[in-house]
Amino acid sequence: MTKGYQPEDHIEKLFDAICRSNGFDTRDIKFKAESISEKAKELKTIDIKELIKNESDVISNVSYRQNDDNIEQSIYYSRIQTVGILTLLENSQEGKAENKDIIGEKAKDIGEELGFSKTRIEKDISLYRGTIKRITEALEIIKEGIEAEKRKNKSREVSNAN
Repeated sequence: MTKGYQPEDHIEKLFDAICRSNGFDTRDIKFKAESISEKAKELKTIDIKELIKNESDVISNVSYRQNDDNIEQSIYYSRIQTVGILTLLENSQEGKAENKDIIGEKAKDIGEELGFSKTRIEKDISLYRGTIKRITEALEIIKEGIEAEKRKNKSREVSNAN
């Protein structure tokens, strides 16, 4: 998601600032993300579901409530969880070769098994993919604009030199 972000050395600083402002440990998040991402690369998409269940603390915010001497576990949904599931599936062994719609369906199924609303996951996948598409298009337009401006400046320089 940071592809094309300039200056590149600010990406780490930005991530660190976002984590600290929300009370998260940057190193811990990076370690967990790298760990689960590496595991996912070696798995088939069908095995990602088990990985996510086994590593649920990595992708979910879990809170415990005392209820008549029973501890109830509640998983709170956030859009970033769906993006994480989708990314793991896309980066799995067969994920790169599979159709994006198939991967989206698998992400919905996994999210639903984790107790998330399938409708909400569907909406968030659509929103995420639409945003990525618009950002990619905007970056392309910016790149074309910069190239056109360079050509125009070069043409002016040649005209002024004559």
